[in-house]
This record gives sequence, structure tokens and C-alpha cells, in this order.
Amino acid sequence: MAHLSSLLASAACLMMVLFALVTPASAKLTQIATIPGPQSLENIAVRSNGQLLVTSTTSNSVYMISPNGTHDPVPVVTIDNGANATLGIAELTRDVFYVIAAKVNGLTMIPGSVSIWKADLNPLRLRGNAVAQPASVTLLTNVPSAKLYNGMCRLSKNDTRSLLIADSVAGTVTRLDVETRQTRVVIDDAAMRMTAPSPPLGVDGIRTAGNTLYFTNFQGFFASVPISPADGSAAGPVRLIANLTAGDDFTLTPDGKAAIVAQNGQMALARIDLGSGNMRVIANSTLLGAASSAAFGRGCADSRSVYVTGDGGKGMGSVVKVDL
Repeated sequence: MAHLSSLLASAACLMMVLFALVTPASAKLTQIATIPGPQSLENIAVRSNGQLLVTSTTSNSVYMISPNGTHDPVPVVTIDNGANATLGIAELTRDVFYVIAAKVNGLTMIPGSVSIWKADLNPLRLRGNAVAQPASVTLLTNVPSAKLYNGMCRLSKNDTRSLLIADSVAGTVTRLDVETRQTRVVIDDAAMRMTAPSPPLGVDGIRTAGNTLYFTNFQGFFASVPISPADGSAAGPVRLIANLTAGDDFTLTPDGKAAIVAQNGQMALARIDLGSGNMRVIANSTLLGAASSAAFGRGCADSRSVYVTGDGGKGMGSVVKVDL
């Protein structure tokens, strides 16, 4: 009976997700957290328990945020190798995340400063607003050849050892094997490079679905490229899906039909149909100032909500919940 109840609850949750994806609605925005220390937040990942993890280019910590406000934002991962920024974050196995850290000056990474860290949050325990038992944080590898490691995602749903990383200055995608700790450039395509010196960013956000890698190029478009499931290398030409101003990081809808893209500096969130390329702004607000990344909630209650990182239009770390 317990198994049946679980199945019924999952089915009900799935129906809510599908209903949300096909039913037009006005987006409701709520700022759920601010972090005064970091000037802005960079990337976001959602734990299996629904807690949010956010990084910042002005902090060497990863903060955990409760969507329900059960505790204040808490730094749960701190990189103590001299880094002053955390960037891409991705989960490979349950509650085991990988984080890009570096020393940065504006949009420039200090040469040789990039490192990848493994953060196992399984042992993490909080007592009120404080860490009672810390996460296990270890250095995975240094990557002195990286120019500006930025967005990061897993190679495929069932691959628990491979990460793909966007280098926004080099205009490449690198595969990292977390077991051998080896990195290798697997995609080097002109469509991922900068076409103008300002801002000095090319490929930015990356996400995979099946054998396709979707990516933003901050210079002005959203595109895809077929990839090999074995190593992430390009298996065909790049396809331009939509022109897009200042597309930063993004998330894919649960049905795999659209991307929800943060438009950094535009105070906007855009929805792009992956098939037709049709794009429309679904949220526009000062709360979306410096909007940099987006992620769907992982619980039934927030499965139709997207969490967006930025500065809230006030120059401090901010997470906004967008109910679609």
C-alpha cells in the first residue's frame, strides 16, 4: 500500500508538471532569499531534498538556501585555496556536487587559478542557521589551461563520472572524468567563440538532453549540437535555434521541449521552444537584475517553479522564485 501511495503521489506530481507546461499563465515572482555578502549570484543547483545551492563570482563559498525559509542562507562549501569566485555547479550522484572555483578580476580569470572541487553533502547537518556537521569538500583537480570555466553539466543522465564544462573565453567545451581527474577539450566550434571583444564571453550555459548539447553564446544566440554519449564530442553541426540577447545559464523544462533562459542585464527570463525556436519573455522585473541562471524545483510543490539567481536589482546575492 505504501508503494502504491508513492506511485500515486508521483503520478499526481507528474500531472501537475505537465499541466503547468501546457497551460498559459502569468508568471508570479517572489524574492525568497538575499545574501548581503556576494554582490550577485552566479549559478544554481537543486538538491534532492529541494534545498538550493548557489555560487557567486564574488565569493569563495557555495550557499544553501531553503525555498521555504526554514533557515537563513548558510555557506556550506568554502574553497580555501585562495579562490575568490565559485562558478559552475553540477550533481553527478545523489547529493555529490562538483564546483568550479577560481580567482577572478571582473570577467577575467587569473591564469592558472581554476580548480574543480568535489562537495559531498550527504554528511551535512544544520542546527538552526549554523552547520552542525560539515559537508566533505575535497580538491578534485587544478586546470591551469582553463581561460574562463563557466557553465557545467553532466554528460548524460546515466553517466556518473563525466562532466562537460564551457570555457567562455576559449569558446570550447571540455569533458572532465571525475574518476581519472583528466580533462580534454571535446568541442571546439566557431559558434561557441566570441564575435566581439565586449563582453568577453562566448559559450556560457550548457545543458544536455539525450544526445544533444544545448548552449547559450553570450554574444547573442541559443543553439544545439549533437554529441557522442561516450565522450561528449560533437557528432554533427551546430544548429542555431534562436537569437537571444545576453543569454546566460538556463534550465530545460521537464518535458524536454523548451529552455528557460536567464537574460543577464535584461531583467528577463525567456522561454525558447527547442523545436521551432519560438521565443517569448515569460518574466520581466527588476527582481531579475543580473539574472544569471535558472533551475526548476525538484519537489511536487515547486515543480512548476523556476529559481533564478542574480542581484535582485540591489547589488546583493538574490534568488527569485518564478511560478509559471
